[in-house]
Amino acid sequence: MSKPAFVYICADPYRNLTLEVTKDLDVAALRLEEEMGRPVKVVHKEEFPTIREAFVRLKALKRLSKTRRARLVTRQNPNWQDLVAPRPVFANPSSGSSDPPAADGGVCASVPRSPVGPRAASDAGPWPHSESP
Repeated sequence: MSKPAFVYICADPYRNLTLEVTKDLDVAALRLEEEMGRPVKVVHKEEFPTIREAFVRLKALKRLSKTRRARLVTRQNPNWQDLVAPRPVFANPSSGSSDPPAADGGVCASVPRSPVGPRAASDAGPWPHSESP
């Protein structure tokens, strides 16, 4: 028997909604946080026996307007609480450390992050803030 599939909706602090399908919600939420560079909450999830059924539902949800998706979340999760197990909290990139805490209390290996948005050819310094000498 295969693992069930999930359709889930994530919200960032600005309540921008992201819809995806996965077989492992915990891993998917962590991956999405890393990709977006900010914390996200899984605010809605639906379980399906097969991935095919999950994709059918995903397509239906993507056809809804943002307002109707937000209503769906609010109806089932009025406070927009995170529905998956707590994840490690990543440090703010401006605080100097971007390493997530390791399970054993140590520090995980640093993963270089790329800047957001286009970078001009004249920007020779390192991201995020470069000072010209």
